[in-house]
Amino acid sequence: MPAPGPTAQEGRKNAAGHDDRCGDAGRAGPRACTAGRFQLGFVRRVGLNRGRELRIRRRLRLDERVGRLLGRGRLGPVAHGEHLRAADPVGREVRQRSVRFFQAGLVAEAFGNAEADGCHPGQDQEPSAEHEGGAVRRGDEGDDEDAQSGCSDDGATRSISHVHASTLPRPLGGQSSDERRPPLLSFAMTLEGRVALVTGGSRGIGRAIALALAADGADVAVNYRRDEGAARETVAEIEGLGRKAAAYQASIDDVDADQAMVDAALDMFGHVDILVNNAGIASRGGTVAKTDPAELQRVIGSHAVGAHHLCRMLVPQMRERDRGDIVMISSVATRDPVVGGAPYNMAKAALEALAFTLAREERTNGIRVNVVAPALVDTEMGRRLVKGAMGVDDIRTLDAGMPFGRVLAAEDVADVVRFLVSDSAAFVTGQRIYVDGGMG
Repeated sequence: MPAPGPTAQEGRKNAAGHDDRCGDAGRAGPRACTAGRFQLGFVRRVGLNRGRELRIRRRLRLDERVGRLLGRGRLGPVAHGEHLRAADPVGREVRQRSVRFFQAGLVAEAFGNAEADGCHPGQDQEPSAEHEGGAVRRGDEGDDEDAQSGCSDDGATRSISHVHASTLPRPLGGQSSDERRPPLLSFAMTLEGRVALVTGGSRGIGRAIALALAADGADVAVNYRRDEGAARETVAEIEGLGRKAAAYQASIDDVDADQAMVDAALDMFGHVDILVNNAGIASRGGTVAKTDPAELQRVIGSHAVGAHHLCRMLVPQMRERDRGDIVMISSVATRDPVVGGAPYNMAKAALEALAFTLAREERTNGIRVNVVAPALVDTEMGRRLVKGAMGVDDIRTLDAGMPFGRVLAAEDVADVVRFLVSDSAAFVTGQRIYVDGGMG
């Protein structure tokens, strides 16, 4: 009787003891084999040709390094995706055809968790411990070795719908206490190492924004026009949060004053990578036929022309930073123009036009430009507006008729700004966000 042939398991090993199920990957080590098999399975799912599959096999050593870095938590939440885009041999076609998987972090999670779980093809595996969601438990009946280890026998990773539970992205807050690797989808608000210039930052919305950014870790240059005392108080509060701050007097529509302020801020802080164009003045409430031309020029100059000056002065040095953010504080008046407020309405519309133009111009330079458009806000300017236009002495009497039972607070606007300049909004630019309680 002829001698029995090699078993299926033995047949996967070549003379050198490498696992042939992964082709050349078996020579690169078990980690490369795991990473390569995941990529090859992923490539087959999106329909790429055999030539690209072979190219991936030739670059498995690079995959091994990426998988090891991901598994050990060497890459931060943002760097995970950027590293994959830079090193991933799957290339442009996979990224274009599978953007939803990359955005969800599925590929990165599968690399990291497959290695962390010890899923090495061709090796005997003990049943894994109980996994999240009860998908795999130690000693479950009917689970074969590959189901327990997360490995497959066909030379390519199982389809996405059958990926091991431990290789799926974890929900926020759902990680075990001993899991060292940070979550891939992280809503970090830290602004450590960044510097913000907030115009009109001594009072009202500007003050709330300056304090919010400082609370998130940014140093802040506070611009003011007249109220030096309020500016110094804001600076003191920022310093109380442990951040560096300074006040700069400048009327934003004065180009020379703007340049002097920018020069002084750059000398002190070294750079400015967050600009919040918040400064502005109210119009007098006259109809178009009764508007003084000087008022029109003053209001538009304060809101839009001054913002243009500062963007022109600060954008070049922002291009040298890893990231730049410009936020324009506009108004719902661009959507619902107020009768008797033509200069103000025009000024805010011009400010938004500047923002959307700049967003397109600077996108390739890593600069995000967005608009925040609040409704009536309980600030000194807001109180003056309702008193002049409606004869209301106490703005709080309007609470009952407002969404959520109150007039908008300056901190509501500041919270949107802090989101837009954070890593959580890394893919947001050229957008207008209304902060109006849904009144639109």
